[in-house]
Amino acid sequence: LLMIDLNNFKTINDRFGHAVGDRVLQSTVHNVFNNTRKTDMVFRYGGDEFLLLLPMTRGEFALNLANRLREEFSKLTFRGADRETLKADFSIGVIEYKPELQSLQEMLEKLDEALYRAKKEISRISLAS
Repeated sequence: LLMIDLNNFKTINDRFGHAVGDRVLQSTVHNVFNNTRKTDMVFRYGGDEFLLLLPMTRGEFALNLANRLREEFSKLTFRGADRETLKADFSIGVIEYKPELQSLQEMLEKLDEALYRAKKEISRISLAS
């Protein structure tokens, strides 16, 4: 399971407007769909957060996918109404299902902790422990 959070999304909306923010969101989803399998599922989890469910996927593959998603997204440039350019990025928390996780809520809490750590990492990706 991956949790993707757009970095500085409120600033993007405030500085460049909601139309640019919407394009960033749409591009995020487009990027995810272009780099995942038909069996993978994407859910909007909050205003600027997405969950990506990767059935039957080991943590190593999920980390590779997270790196590929960030790499592909980094190639995009967005323009505001005044033609000013913007490079958006996101952080990703990754968790692999383990039987000792007692509930979905516990899994999401650990995933959220990983996402919080990812925001501080140079790679912007963190695997939940």
